[in-house]
This record gives sequence, structure tokens and C-alpha cells, in this order.
Amino acid sequence: MKQLLIAALFAGIFALPLTAQISNVTTRVNDEQDKVTITYNLDRGAPSYNIQVRITMAGEVVNAKGLSGDVGPQVLPGLGKKIVWDVHTDVTELLPGELKIEVTTDTKPKPNGGGFSAPCPMTVTPTYAGLGGVGLSGIGLIVGGLSIENSSKELYDVYKATLDPNDPVYAEMTRDEHYNEANKKHKQGIGLMTAGGAVLVAGGVIFVTRLIKIKNYTKTCGGKTGYVPNWKLQPAIFGGGQVPGPGVALVYHF
Repeated sequence: MKQLLIAALFAGIFALPLTAQISNVTTRVNDEQDKVTITYNLDRGAPSYNIQVRITMAGEVVNAKGLSGDVGPQVLPGLGKKIVWDVHTDVTELLPGELKIEVTTDTKPKPNGGGFSAPCPMTVTPTYAGLGGVGLSGIGLIVGGLSIENSSKELYDVYKATLDPNDPVYAEMTRDEHYNEANKKHKQGIGLMTAGGAVLVAGGVIFVTRLIKIKNYTKTCGGKTGYVPNWKLQPAIFGGGQVPGPGVALVYHF
């Protein structure tokens, strides 16, 4: 009886399912928002596992091909496992507040690392998103600077044309005060115009960067699925307040 009981105990031990336990999953987005680091612990079980990562953003499944590290087949159990997601390999812009990442596993290694497929286009993004406000701010600064510069020129013209400090034109401000005020406004105007130009340049850099990201995405997604990103006109609602107005937007589908 004792021999049978011991045999039954050993049989029960070896019959336990060899399932991995993934724990302490954490994600961290870097300051540039172009890399997401995923860490996790992989407890004992099978000699190795096929680790899969499922990423969704704004409710859409991301066809994540920019994953590296402890992901895919033949991942050994252990603590502090790390996966790095190169965001711009798969999407043009990260939305951290709408990002969901799941790490799962099985014991059957797959040649392709168990990637998730998602049809293209997986999202619709206006390439100009947010740049309207940037453009208006830059133009506003330049227009304000030009206005102040024009006022400076008028004061300086008076200073230059009227040499007599006792002339009635200097009833409110002396001739020297005209010069000082003109110089002050000139500096203010130049400063505002420079700032406006810098804002417009920054907006241009953002726009070009997005186009480059889209081009990279085209190579990754479009080349493998046959889908080619394109520009399309589609209905849109513009303006805030109580009565927004209808219009047409040029949107980049990818």
C-alpha cells in the first residue's frame, strides 16, 4: 500500500501543468515617446516559452513589428525580463493615455515569434493635427512684431525729421524720449518677429518629422500588406463653441 501511495504522489507531481506565470509587468515610456520599455518576471515552468505582446492604442490593435528583447520563441524563465518597443516602427505617434499592453505566453515556440496581425490601415491620423494652433501663434507673433516695429519707425522718423527739441511735436515726449521709445519698440518688435519665426520653423519641423514617420510606416506596413497610405478628402467639423461648422479635411490614411 505504501509503495502504491508513493507512486501515486510522484505521478501527481509530474502531472502538474507546466504553465508559466507572468508577473510584475511594468511599462515605461521615454521622454521622447519613441520607445516603450516593458519588464516582467517569468516564473518556472517549461524550459522556454514563446512570449507574445499584444498592443492596442485608441482601441485599435497595433501590428507590432518593432519589438526586441525577451519576446518571441525560446525565452528562458527568470526575473527582470525586458522588451523594448520601437514605437515609430509601427505608428507615427504614441498616445500614452490610450495605450494598453498585454504580455502572454505559451510553451509552443513559433517561428515568427507569435506576432499579432492587424489589417492596414489601422488608424487615421491628420498629418497636420495640432499644427493649426502653432501656425496661428507664429503668425500672430510676427504680425504683432511688425505693428510694434512700425510704431518704432514712426517715432524715429519724428526724432530724425525734427531737430529742434523745443518744437511743439515734443509737447508730450522730449526728443530724447522719442529716440529711447523708438529704440525700445524696435527691440520689442524684432523679438516678437524672431519668436514668431521660431514657432513657424518648429511647426515645419514637426510636420516634416511626421511625414518621415509616415514614410517609414509605409515601408513596414504597406510593403508587407500591399496597402499604400494615401491622402483623402473627407467631411469634418471645424470650430469650437456652440455652433461648429461643417467642412472638408485633407487626411492621411495609413
